[in-house]
Amino acid sequence: MIANGIIEAVKELNFKLPIVVRFQGTNSKEGRDIINKSNLGMTSIDDFTEAAKKVVELAK
Repeated sequence: MIANGIIEAVKELNFKLPIVVRFQGTNSKEGRDIINKSNLGMTSIDDFTEAAKKVVELAK
């Protein structure tokens, strides 16, 4: 699953900046749940506009 790959990469690279991920399609709900429960400072949102708003909010 893509969400697991993202989590592995964030851990391996010791990435500390907030990450907003937009999932849509097959298994997107499961992917969002995995990302949101990872406790790695990542947020997963299904709507492109809401994801963009979250990025702007985090950039402030």
